[in-house]
Amino acid sequence: MCLCSFAALPVLILGMAPWIPRRFIFEIGLGSWPLWRLPSGDRDVALTFDDGPEPANTEPLLEALEGCGISASFFLTGEKAEKNRDLVRRIRAAGHAVGCHGMSHAPLAFRTRAVLVKEVEDAVDLLEDILGEQIFLYRPAYGVRSPGLYRMLRQQGLRPVFWDVMAYDWREPPAEVLVGRVLRGARDGSIILLHDGNGPRASTIEAIPGIVKGLRDKDMRFVTLS
Repeated sequence: MCLCSFAALPVLILGMAPWIPRRFIFEIGLGSWPLWRLPSGDRDVALTFDDGPEPANTEPLLEALEGCGISASFFLTGEKAEKNRDLVRRIRAAGHAVGCHGMSHAPLAFRTRAVLVKEVEDAVDLLEDILGEQIFLYRPAYGVRSPGLYRMLRQQGLRPVFWDVMAYDWREPPAEVLVGRVLRGARDGSIILLHDGNGPRASTIEAIPGIVKGLRDKDMRFVTLS
């Protein structure tokens, strides 16, 4: 490798950092504030759902969760929440936690202050207006983050939430595949990423009973992130 390639390596690494689904350079020293897993020791796991609310997916998902007797955490986009205000209230009334997933699901790596305000602050204000309560949780779209985004989250009193188990349900595999992925990956303290928006989610909804039974068989307890 030539010298110029070595010189470009740090820039390449930093450019990739916001897309890496685990802690990276600019998260050193932040402790447990960016939440990747729950505190271990209580056999707790959290089901989380991104990209909604979408009535065609979210409504049957709420029924599936109710049928299993568990609560989850929903990270909602502002644009969809604005169109489905009653559904947002239903999610919260059912005992689920609600967090912000940005206004338009745009990736926020190294964006201007104006973009961050629109995507984060405006979306949080909208959700708080709908629910009449403060929003504390924020999940960056695609898991993308940057120091500038983290500064804004600190200023807004928001905690960034990520995951340690990803089922890849946006690829729409059969339900049994999703169940297997979650059961293989989940452990004490896991935050499990699933979706109720941006595509058909019939397999995700169908997988819920199997996921719940499988984790309960491992003595896991379902909690919300609130």
